[in-house]
Amino acid sequence: ACETSGLMEHQLVERISTLSHVRLEGMGLEEISGLEVLGESAVHLYLQGNSIRVIENLSPIAHHLQYLSLARNRIQDLCGLDSLHALRALDVANNELQIISPEALPRGLHYLITSGNPLQEMGEET
Repeated sequence: ACETSGLMEHQLVERISTLSHVRLEGMGLEEISGLEVLGESAVHLYLQGNSIRVIENLSPIAHHLQYLSLARNRIQDLCGLDSLHALRALDVANNELQIISPEALPRGLHYLITSGNPLQEMGEET
């Protein structure tokens, strides 16, 4: 029996807003959206194994997100990460990245996983 069956919608949203690790992997997602329901406790977001092409709509969790996995998607560039000031680790393995520009990466980033991409070069800072 599922314990959430008796929850009212507002109670469910309240519980979701307290999650620290959110796993939305392999769900067939084509875009990032709906993150408004996540609270400030969401510090790890797992979106691997979807069909996401664009990194967008992360602003609701931008100030506290520390780990983001976008591995095994269809991402071609890393635009959309500039507001993720707390991000320390980013996994973009097995996407469609050909060039990574250092200026697209958050300044506080410590770990970047890029294996399995058709990388041709690392862009140069201008």
